[in-house]
Amino acid sequence: MLYYLVALFDKVSYGIIKPLQESISNEYKLYENLPMLHITLAVIEDPDMDKLNEVVKNTLKSYKNFEVHLNGLIKFGEPYRSVNLKVDEESGVIKKLSRELYENLLKEGFKLTSNPDTWQLHVSLANPYFAQRVWGEDEFESAYTKLQDYNFDRELLIDEIQFWRPINDENKMVVFSYPLT
Repeated sequence: MLYYLVALFDKVSYGIIKPLQESISNEYKLYENLPMLHITLAVIEDPDMDKLNEVVKNTLKSYKNFEVHLNGLIKFGEPYRSVNLKVDEESGVIKKLSRELYENLLKEGFKLTSNPDTWQLHVSLANPYFAQRVWGEDEFESAYTKLQDYNFDRELLIDEIQFWRPINDENKMVVFSYPLT
């Protein structure tokens, strides 16, 4: 099974981007329960949980909450049909953290399906995962076009890293939580 290491926004930042997700979900009737907005840092296959927890805790020792610059949109076509806020390529701390987690986990023998050299960091606003229906190509393109009108360009705060199971139930998805203080 795949698991996800994700960066989470503080409440104020979350409140800034959630209306975009709600707007798209409502217009296209995608989600009954909105997935939590996040930035995926690593995707790990069948990890040893105790070992992973130790590696992540050690990696995060030198990190405190940090800002990430989101600027504009990025879309991923078939099979994803995903509309996303783009993490600025120059957002140094999150890129450094993603790279450090990847290298430390790889060094400890974890099987990762994400690579920071090819992985575009993003915040998914809408895609078929956890949706109550699959949206059509025309709807996907229309949503992308509408979101471009927002001209999104903001610095937002990351205040926590979490390790998730791939389910859309906050009570069951969080395996480990790492607040950044």
